[in-house]
This record gives sequence, structure tokens and C-alpha cells, in this order.
Amino acid sequence: MELISFLFIVFSLVSFGISIGYLGYLTSSLIPELSKREALYMPKLGIAHFSLFSIVSLLIFIVAYCQTMTPIEQFILFSFYLLLWLIAFIDLYYRLISLFHCFLVLIAGLYLVQFELLPLSFSLSQSLLSITLTLLLMGIFYFICRLILKREGFGFGDVVLASATATVLTWQVLGYYLFFACLTALVMFIFSKDKITLRQKGLPFAPFLNLSAGLIFNLQSYLVIVPNI
Repeated sequence: MELISFLFIVFSLVSFGISIGYLGYLTSSLIPELSKREALYMPKLGIAHFSLFSIVSLLIFIVAYCQTMTPIEQFILFSFYLLLWLIAFIDLYYRLISLFHCFLVLIAGLYLVQFELLPLSFSLSQSLLSITLTLLLMGIFYFICRLILKREGFGFGDVVLASATATVLTWQVLGYYLFFACLTALVMFIFSKDKITLRQKGLPFAPFLNLSAGLIFNLQSYLVIVPNI
């Protein structure tokens, strides 16, 4: 059994690198806008920040592996996290969120809920409720910023992404999810040395949404008791 677990880890780590390359190629084919956009942040952040971001994603994978699941379930969760990593990377690099990738996250999340492949099992109706509430909350805030401030507090892609990732979160923890995402984004802005660029071009929000989703996803069983409905 230990040999199987070891082989699974090796296979997952190798597939992580291969999948990133493949999904990167797939993304360039599905999103023609990327070839026309100038990379905004990565050249300034450098390899140290990129390595840190990769280490965080690897730690999230280790958390998924350490959960009491079968290798198949672990691999499905690993694939789900990999897609979130890709979305965050593209938003950090190009300031762009693909609605197609958000749709894949939505489908994967509904699949995990429907077949009870989550650390905290809850019904599909609760998942749909989480999607609806997140879409309403962030959608209302988005349009308020557009009407009152005459600018976007965040992109509409962030609204769609947050709603898609909410599929694997019960509605009781949505407040924690959005709060932690905003908090980490605020901390990042405060300690950033290039605040002028961030004010002009905006701070990519997808990395913080996905980091928060991964954290709350694994902690929600401790944050709330889900009723059976």
C-alpha cells in the first residue's frame, strides 16, 4: 500500500509539470487574446515570486493527498486544483480570466459534489445555493462599483470564477471565502513596492480567490456543521 501511495505521488508530480505545459498550449489556442496582450506582472515579480506561487500550489496538493480519500479521488481533486492554479497563473501574468476555464471549474465542482468526492459531503442543492449567493453578492458589488465609483472594483471574470469555485463550498462558509480572498489581496497591495502600477492596471484577484477557495475548502468541515437537506 505504501508503494502504491509513493507511485501515486510520483505520478501526480510528473503529471503536474506535463499538465501545466499542455494546458498552457491549450490556453494559447483557446484564448487568442493572450497572443495580443503584454505580460503585466511576471517580469517584474521574477523567478522568486513564481517559485513561491508554485510551492503554494504544491502544498495545496499535499493537503489534498493527506485527506482520507482513495487515490482516484485524490487525483480528481488534484486535477481540480491544477485548473485553479492555471487560472490564477494566467490572471497574474496576463490580467485575464477565461470563461471557458471557469466553466470547466464549475463542471468539475459539480462532479465532485454529485459523487460525494469532497472532505465535507453536502447536497447538490447546497452547491447550487452557494453558486447563486456568490453570483448575487459579487455581482451586486460589481455593478455598485461601476455605477457609483465609475470603475470596476474587480473584473467580471472574477465574479464568474468566484461563483464557479463556490460549487465545492457550502453556503455557510462563503463569508470566510470572500473575506480571506479580500484580506490576502489587501495585504499583497499594502506590502507591494509597485503600488502605482497596481493602482493603474489593477491587482489580479484570481490568485487570491483560488488560494482562499483551497484553504476554506479544506477547513469548512471545522467551520460549520452542514445540515442534511
